[in-house]
Amino acid sequence: MGHNADDQIIHRVAEAISERPTTLETKNRWRRGRRVLVRGLATIVLFVIVFGGLFFAPWLFAPRLEVQTELYVQDAAGHRRVEQGAAVHPDDLLSLLVHGTKEMHVYVFAEDADGVFAVLFPTRGGLTNPLAANRSHRLPAESSRWLVTSAGGTETILVVASHYPLDDLEREIEALPRVRPDGDERGIQGIVDAPEQSGEILPRIARRYSERAARERDLCVWELEFENQGEQ
Repeated sequence: MGHNADDQIIHRVAEAISERPTTLETKNRWRRGRRVLVRGLATIVLFVIVFGGLFFAPWLFAPRLEVQTELYVQDAAGHRRVEQGAAVHPDDLLSLLVHGTKEMHVYVFAEDADGVFAVLFPTRGGLTNPLAANRSHRLPAESSRWLVTSAGGTETILVVASHYPLDDLEREIEALPRVRPDGDERGIQGIVDAPEQSGEILPRIARRYSERAARERDLCVWELEFENQGEQ
């Protein structure tokens, strides 16, 4: 009886001793597994950081498109820059000097106090987009000017410049009135009759692309108002 009890105790101790390595081995396996998992995750994170950085770095660190825009008037007094709120008169000649740090597509619009709207640039048969980077361009062309054909009160010039072509805007302006060299309508350089939504086009374009320019690196918007004086 006593021997049997001792034998049982010894057997249980032997079983416990024989099971302990298995328990330790299991724990070690879990520890090794965790280390492998952590190392794998760290490798994946490092891969994403390195290769993701290489992919996005050109976009993240690329310089912004910067555009310098100046409107000039040529009148009896000579050639001068048009400042915000300045006055121009019928028979004055206007030109726009633009300079961009990247190749760019430029779109120029005009609208007078009566809502008469026109696309000043690009025009058919003249200088075309895109304009080369890091040089000054005179619009509508080096040898051409926009003619102020009549008084129009407060005139607004809107310039939208983008490193990439604005396909949606180009489709839209295909249906909009453009200046024509031999026109005699009121406004700047023969503005044609405005469509029914006249007076709403320029503010809508300005609002849409100003909002986009606040988010996009390669888009710039410039607007200038001046007084077109004289008898209407």
